[in-house]
Amino acid sequence: MGISSYKPVFHHALWRSCSSAVWAAFRQNTDLRCFYEPFHESLAYKTEADQEKSWQKSFKSNHHGDWGGHYFKEFPYARHGGVPHYKIRFAMDRFAMQAGDSDPEAQTYIESLLEYAREKEQIPFLQFNRGYLRGQWFKTSWPESTHLYQVRNLGEVFRSSQSMRYYVPAYHSVLAQNASDPLFEGIADYAGIECKGINVNFESVAEFKGALKRSIRQTKKWDAQKKQDVVAFFWALGLLASTRYADALIDIDGMLEKDGAAQKEAEVSSLIGTWVDFSSIAPRSETTGLLTVSRDAKAIIRQAAERLDYSLDRLQALGAHGQTQAQLDAVIG
Repeated sequence: MGISSYKPVFHHALWRSCSSAVWAAFRQNTDLRCFYEPFHESLAYKTEADQEKSWQKSFKSNHHGDWGGHYFKEFPYARHGGVPHYKIRFAMDRFAMQAGDSDPEAQTYIESLLEYAREKEQIPFLQFNRGYLRGQWFKTSWPESTHLYQVRNLGEVFRSSQSMRYYVPAYHSVLAQNASDPLFEGIADYAGIECKGINVNFESVAEFKGALKRSIRQTKKWDAQKKQDVVAFFWALGLLASTRYADALIDIDGMLEKDGAAQKEAEVSSLIGTWVDFSSIAPRSETTGLLTVSRDAKAIIRQAAERLDYSLDRLQALGAHGQTQAQLDAVIG
């Protein structure tokens, strides 16, 4: 395989969408260099030894099986910690980007990962949980790239998001950081964001951690419906935005159907030019029925969605499961 054929693959999903398990399935193929969450804040300061310690502490309680080592072992590390060219602002800032937007620092960073994979004679595979509203920017910045969007039952995403302290506050931090963006303005107001703009252009790890602590305190004031509405906002907009850049949709509900995983393996393998085995993916499924959103949130989500150049026909063509389409209808009406 020549270096010129190492076309990058971008894999996008919300947090708690079973994306780690799917990424781990790709990681089994050594033709791929599978970078996990390239915008994750720990890449600003942790050494590889730090990453290993974090993995040993948290992995066994959250996952099962052998995933081949800690999440971030594929990255190049600077001597004293952190990944070259990574900036802490990548984690939350400019959470939505469009084709034609400019971010030279982010472009330099991503390009450095692509080049590092090619130096290892591997196909760059980047698994993003913070890139799904930047997909069109990725697609135009790297026109040769393949994009996979992964979706999971919204009820399961919400249930899982509440099971760990990080995720709901992280959505709050995204809204606080991006509240001046018209896409997020309505849901930020609805969520009662009290620190609009306070994190803009933050650069230090201490500032980032301080912002997240504020978000943890503030989301304790949210009732269950507000938490549900905020997660539904990101779920719906991520799915709709994907219709303009995704080459394939990995729908977890569809993969749980008979032969669903095998069919998706064949489709994705054909796209990326190498094999993937989804047979080991067995996500928990405790949620039945559709998640409901409040009337106010539904109006806000619908208004925000109008800013996206989405296509419901494309969503159907990508093979969205009936449950996914029904949930989307319930969220945006």
